[in-house]
Amino acid sequence: EDYPMNIDSRVQKLEKQIKNLKKMLGGVAALALAALIGGTVLGVHAASGTFNNITAKNIFLKDNSGKLRVALKGSKGNLYLYDSSGKARVTLSGKNGILYLKDSSGKPRVGIYGNNGILELRDSSWKTRVKLTGSNGIVKTWKSNGQVLHELGKGSNTSGPHTHPVAKHKHTATTTIR
Repeated sequence: EDYPMNIDSRVQKLEKQIKNLKKMLGGVAALALAALIGGTVLGVHAASGTFNNITAKNIFLKDNSGKLRVALKGSKGNLYLYDSSGKARVTLSGKNGILYLKDSSGKPRVGIYGNNGILELRDSSWKTRVKLTGSNGIVKTWKSNGQVLHELGKGSNTSGPHTHPVAKHKHTATTTIR
């Protein structure tokens, strides 16, 4: 924290984290879909008769021990994925276009806000540490004390893209991007 990486290293690290996040989100979506389809197929198979459509306001899937693992709430358009201890680890809000990935204590650590084009990465204290804002093309990072560390994107009273150093530290390079 006393000697942060230069902006190029930070951007490379962010790109790697975003790539890993995309892979994880794909896996979560596939898991949710498989659980939903698997539960539906098992339910249809267990019931007597054949069904072309299943209509319900809510769908709840439980594991073999009876613990809730997936909840699909049609009235709100939300999908919840729970861990084995019963904590919601993934929340997807269809109404608002929001995806939260939560830690084991239930705190959102990653937030994707589709309506606003924002990706937020938070620390265990729920403080935003990295924020990517697509609507204005800004990447911003914060120290653990809440102080802005770097801002990459168009700043105030300037034209064109640039890097805006917020704090100067030893071994910190500021790069202008044109």
